[in-house]
Amino acid sequence: MERKISRIGNSHGVSVQKFVPLNVDVLKDIDQDFLDGLQDLLENYDDTLRNLADR
Repeated sequence: MERKISRIGNSHGVSVQKFVPLNVDVLKDIDQDFLDGLQDLLENYDDTLRNLADR
């Protein structure tokens, strides 16, 4: 479980995020190169959002 403290207006809010394991059985028929590219894309997107949040 991950806790995140965010500032909203003049107060601090605390949100708790629960991570649910993904069902990867549906990914068996998808090309591995596509999945690798998708993973790279999502990692870059995640990095971009984290950099924006740090500003």
